[in-house]
Amino acid sequence: MNLKVLKALEFDKILESLEKFATGEYVREKIHKIKPICDYDEVVKICDETDEAVRTMLKHSNPPSVGISDHIFLLKRTVTA
Repeated sequence: MNLKVLKALEFDKILESLEKFATGEYVREKIHKIKPICDYDEVVKICDETDEAVRTMLKHSNPPSVGISDHIFLLKRTVTA
């Protein structure tokens, strides 16, 4: 996507706001890699996946453990070292 468009949309500020909810370094890295999607079909697919994930979490009422991303990050670094 055009950098001028991202600047006009203040996409960097959106990512900064999102980063406040990050529970660990691994999640922060993922946030910084987020890029807007321009393909309508891809957006619909991702929205459907998100909807399904939310419904599954609500159905089982067992949200993921907070801070687990820190452990994933450390494990990935250990495996790649």
